[in-house]
Amino acid sequence: DIPVVGELPFEHSKDALIMAEKRVNAVSEQLKALRIKLFYLHKKRETGNVTLITSSISKEGKSFVSLNLSLALALAFKKTVVIELDLRKPGIISSLALTRDYPGISEFLNEQVEIADMIRPSLINPYLDVISSGAIVDNPSELLDKKLFEKLIIHLRLNYDHVIIDSPPLHLVPDAIIISRFVDVTLY
Repeated sequence: DIPVVGELPFEHSKDALIMAEKRVNAVSEQLKALRIKLFYLHKKRETGNVTLITSSISKEGKSFVSLNLSLALALAFKKTVVIELDLRKPGIISSLALTRDYPGISEFLNEQVEIADMIRPSLINPYLDVISSGAIVDNPSELLDKKLFEKLIIHLRLNYDHVIIDSPPLHLVPDAIIISRFVDVTLY
């Protein structure tokens, strides 16, 4: 059995940033409830919490939930970083209207940049930073299996209250399983 910690109703919206709209709706209220439940899922720990968001297949809302849950945490004054770890079909950066001309995870794992070089502000909330996927690569699973990835997660744990990871679907590629070794909570 998998415990249900929350449900998000489907709502048509042109904007992927429901939490940025500053209006009350069922989705934003459920995201706030999920933010509160996350505190208990992380055993009431205030800092260094790492949460993985995944699903079975594409188009089930992983990036939507990752981005909006990150913003819900930032709105509660929690220093948060969202990581675009779907290295095959990234979706976070475009939703934030940020450019892709910035180094990301693939450059870091290929030892081309340092951690600080790829963290950037979201521009929508001072408590929310973002790390992009970087350039599309042919070997994402192998990159994520590098010791450098663990170094990144340890660094982020020490510097953020919450680390939210947007991953690819479980049934298509092994990336989420590799990532899951380094997280505290997985939301499916």
